[in-house]
Amino acid sequence: MSVLKKRKWILWLSVLVLIVAVSITIFMQIIIHSNVPELTEGSIEQRYARQGSYHVKVEEVKSTSGEALFRIYYPAFQGDESYPIISWGNGTGATPDRYDELLTHLASWGFIVIDSYSKTTGTGKEIVEAIDYLRNENQLANSLFYQKIQMEHIGVAGHSQGSTGVINAHTNYKSGSFIKTVVSIALRVT
Repeated sequence: MSVLKKRKWILWLSVLVLIVAVSITIFMQIIIHSNVPELTEGSIEQRYARQGSYHVKVEEVKSTSGEALFRIYYPAFQGDESYPIISWGNGTGATPDRYDELLTHLASWGFIVIDSYSKTTGTGKEIVEAIDYLRNENQLANSLFYQKIQMEHIGVAGHSQGSTGVINAHTNYKSGSFIKTVVSIALRVT
């Protein structure tokens, strides 16, 4: 890997971790205290606490029987751009609605974010299935996501039971080898 590619990869990884960390901090403050914390003027945290520059769209994926499977948040596609993905792991009993503001925020910074409707994500199976779904869509010429995904830039993030799930997705599944970044928030050991 060239030095330039290595630096670009490190920068991408650092930005992903920072955006997810700031977003989760704000999300948790809103839930716990119902207000956004004061951030130092001009700080990197303050920068990424704001919405990113991308307009966000949402796609619902349903089974043939109409059951909700995934919700995908993505930047309004422009030209031939492609984007890194984040597969989200819900906390116990939660669905995408619980994390709507956070996942929209991440997509506004140029990530395709996929969340399953599973309320039990601790095994990591649902998180990997979401990645596999997008990997497949990236190859289908008639898909909205055809060649829009940077398959070499896959991250996973999760909260509570989903936090355990992202670790398990990376560790216990063949598709986990594609995961480059794991963000575990409020880890719940199951």
